[in-house]
Amino acid sequence: MDGYADLVDDLLAFPSENKEKDDPSFAINARDSKSGRSLLHEACARGQMEVVKFLLQKTDADLMLRTMLGRCTPLHLAVTNNFRPIVFLLLSHGADASSHDRFACSPMHYVKSLSVAKLLVQYGGKVLDHNAVSQRDVTGGVSMH
Repeated sequence: MDGYADLVDDLLAFPSENKEKDDPSFAINARDSKSGRSLLHEACARGQMEVVKFLLQKTDADLMLRTMLGRCTPLHLAVTNNFRPIVFLLLSHGADASSHDRFACSPMHYVKSLSVAKLLVQYGGKVLDHNAVSQRDVTGGVSMH
């Protein structure tokens, strides 16, 4: 396991002085005050596969937790950064391939490779419907076809 996963494990074992924060799911799903990202968001955005595995297998990390500003899920961030193994891991643990962010974009809008697009479709992501060419998101973009 890489150093980041060990650090997360150590941080979770550290006792909190706030009783509300002693609930492990609270600590795992807590969001940074500036970015609005949780540990899982950061690990997915940075390609930290071992940390993502650890969070999904050993904690109650929320797969559908959204960032505060863009309303992105961890899956949106993994797709945006083209981290296929993390995309697969998130999907296999129940991430919603058709969830939409603040801009009405599903993860399919952010696809950069055919292999990631195929994974999303395999797990229920739609190329059409919300992602139709005639239906642009608020930024004026459309998804990959």
